Amino acid sequence: MGYEITQASTTEPFLFLLVSSADHITPVTGATPVVTISKNGGAFATPAGTVSEVGNGWYKIAGNAADSDTLGPLLLHAEATGADPCDEQYDIEPEGDDQNVNTVQPAATVRGVSARYVIVKALQSLGVFHPGEQLPAAKADAALDVLNDWADAFGAATLSMFTRTRVTKDLTSGVGGYTIGPGGAIDVSPRPLFIDVATIVLDTTATQPVEMELQLLSEFEYARWAVKSLQSRLPMALYFDQGWNTAGLGTITLVPVPNVGTVQLVLYLPSESVGQFADLDTEYAFPRGYRRMLTTQMALELADSYGAEVTPNLMRKAAEALGQVKRNNSFQDALRVDNAALSRPGKYNIYSDGYRR
Repeated sequence: MGYEITQASTTEPFLFLLVSSADHITPVTGATPVVTISKNGGAFATPAGTVSEVGNGWYKIAGNAADSDTLGPLLLHAEATGADPCDEQYDIEPEGDDQNVNTVQPAATVRGVSARYVIVKALQSLGVFHPGEQLPAAKADAALDVLNDWADAFGAATLSMFTRTRVTKDLTSGVGGYTIGPGGAIDVSPRPLFIDVATIVLDTTATQPVEMELQLLSEFEYARWAVKSLQSRLPMALYFDQGWNTAGLGTITLVPVPNVGTVQLVLYLPSESVGQFADLDTEYAFPRGYRRMLTTQMALELADSYGAEVTPNLMRKAAEALGQVKRNNSFQDALRVDNAALSRPGKYNIYSDGYRR
């Protein structure tokens, strides 16, 4: 009779029924059942909640956060004198629903997800794994490799990144180039794939420092910069060389090269994606919507390995979940018009320059 239990609930009991081993129908009352539970494929152990009788053959494990702290299937096994063994499965689910919200949210909106949970849910979606089954260790490890390969590729997608981080670097007079990445002059991990926005704090000693945006140069725009060693009090632009050096770092170059020591570089970087799962059971926090996206995308990845058919319904769910995540990770800047286009006071239009046909 399995049903859903809210994660870490202290009020929702695990109910189970004991019937007579003689006729397999008559409810057993007054028993003292011995109960063990398995959380998300883990070893069976004695529950923390108190086991008591409800009546008419029904018994319960009282709600206890220690019993329902792990997302995924929870298996219950109960035995009692004169009763058939009882086996039930419950689904431990996070509080709330799977509707997406803006992905830059306080920690209260994120959800713990383990690799094992993603893999089991994916295999259940394919119909090759069923509630109550144990996932063999070899298959679980193989699926973990597939999950991490997918996560590595997904992390290269711009719209996979759900957090933007503000990073500052005090600049040294006469120095225009800085390495960026783990252990670099600008020490950030992981190394960013791109820079959203770069600015300069004009004077870090000022009471109210002014932050001015830099132009982000493409490789061709930087190549056309005539005098790259030119120095000035304030840089105007930044070039991010995304090529990996021997240490796996990128390089940032400022032009002109700043020649004062009170200037600070500010970078707004995409800093989070799915990342790698260290093992099967460590739980990671993701914004809402990622749990469904991970399980459905993993189902698509594992289908060939299990010779399973991907149904149109699963394809629809996977596309919907991925689309929701990407829409929420889309940060749109305000549309701006260069002042040169405003030839007359007010908004520019096709007649504002005085030319009419």
